[in-house]
Amino acid sequence: MPASGTIEVEWQFGVDDLAVAERVLRARAAALGLTLTPSTTGVLFDEYLDTQDWAFHRASFALRLRETDGGAEATLKGFGDQSDGPYRRREINEPLDAAGMAELLAATGPVARRVRAVVGPGELRGLFSLRTERSTFDVHANGTGRPVAEVALDATEVANAGDTPLALSRIELELADPGALASVEQLATALGRVEGFERASSSKFAIGLEATGQSPTKPPDLGPTRITPASTLGEVAYAALRRQFARFLANEPGTRLGEDIEALHDMRVATRRLRTALAVFRAALPPQLEALRPELGWVADALGEVRDLDVQIEWLSEEAGALPGPGEDSALTPLIDVLGVRREQARSSMLGALDSPRFAAIVEGATAMLREGATTSAGASPAVDAAPALLRKRWRRYRRLAERLDADASEDAYHDTRIRAKRIRYAAEFTAGLYGDATADFAAALKRAQNELGRYQDAAVAVDLLERTAAVQPLPRHTVFAMGQLAERQREVVRSVVQQFPRTHQRLRLEWRRLRAVLEAGERAG
Repeated sequence: MPASGTIEVEWQFGVDDLAVAERVLRARAAALGLTLTPSTTGVLFDEYLDTQDWAFHRASFALRLRETDGGAEATLKGFGDQSDGPYRRREINEPLDAAGMAELLAATGPVARRVRAVVGPGELRGLFSLRTERSTFDVHANGTGRPVAEVALDATEVANAGDTPLALSRIELELADPGALASVEQLATALGRVEGFERASSSKFAIGLEATGQSPTKPPDLGPTRITPASTLGEVAYAALRRQFARFLANEPGTRLGEDIEALHDMRVATRRLRTALAVFRAALPPQLEALRPELGWVADALGEVRDLDVQIEWLSEEAGALPGPGEDSALTPLIDVLGVRREQARSSMLGALDSPRFAAIVEGATAMLREGATTSAGASPAVDAAPALLRKRWRRYRRLAERLDADASEDAYHDTRIRAKRIRYAAEFTAGLYGDATADFAAALKRAQNELGRYQDAAVAVDLLERTAAVQPLPRHTVFAMGQLAERQREVVRSVVQQFPRTHQRLRLEWRRLRAVLEAGERAG
């Protein structure tokens, strides 16, 4: 489920008296050549939901059930961004037979599918309810045509805020025609200058949480993550593991939801970093932690196929505009559709893994072990004594592969070198608190090398995808032709990386020498 729904663009103002506010609104609109036409009046009953561990909130979405005289609907609304004026929030809606949890979970539309994905083996619970008396008006430019915006005058009560419900009055101005953004912004600006019209800095959802005394649970406390030059090897190991596991947990809800592909990317990267940290610091860690490595590998595999398809679909969507088809669609649309089906299948498998008792056991076991922080005798040694050997070992493994790369090297050789670059980079970042800027500069140079090798890998994978799909998937001739054009562009990317990488590697070697000097100075001082 890639990003979907609509982007709501809305300005909100708190007011004291809605009747006075309506008169002011009409006057300011008329001054700008806009007219207001009454549209609807009614009462809205809203219930906000989440899981016990606040999964929707952690994914930066609010889940709402709404009942009106006209029916019921479920809405997922992103927290959005208000940095440049209006709220800009992703909104996904689905009509329901009734505004209840059971009806939502039994439905088959875009909200229900996402809700089941996020909830997994957990359960939904009610947070709070709102009752809103709403009057809406269509805003027209020059009195004709489709509305450019909709205005809602809301009198809202937080129904379960205690003996005395919290009441608030608001005007909501929502853009209806993106082409009329400038004129609607003018109206919003004019309203913002009126005394008594206070720009709303919090959503109704945020106000409802505060009014009912609810606060999303904080991330689990896994233990200390700060390291200094005086830290032991075990302390450095656990600091790295705790930071990455916290990142792993934080991105699970967004990965399940599937609206932002970066959540899955970040969860996958955290999984890789966890596995690298377990390998780098093996000597300092108890055997039961080492047993997590293959389990995390299983998680990485479950995430990997979806992530790879995300990357491919995003790349093809960017290329689509330059490769028109015979109609309005791009020549690549049939291929994107094929990959979209594969992505849904891969997401189903991924969600099955995340819903499984095996995944729950990984999370529970890792949380307990990271909190305990048990180490071996090697873990008690000063990190500055042990870290140089760890870094040198991984540098040698990377350098041995990197210096063999040339035009005749295989795709596997480039891929293996990239993996080694990631591992030495992660190890350098894990120990950065010991050595300061020298480690940071080396890690930055490694990232440049890794990115260049990543360009090679992405291009090689793209060529393979295009060739394999063209061979087995019935596609229109214009699509196959466009795929051939893309494949040749990607082969050119491969050739350019082959030419550029030796220079990138030489610059990286200079940064390694600087870091090595710092490591050796520390060893002499010790």
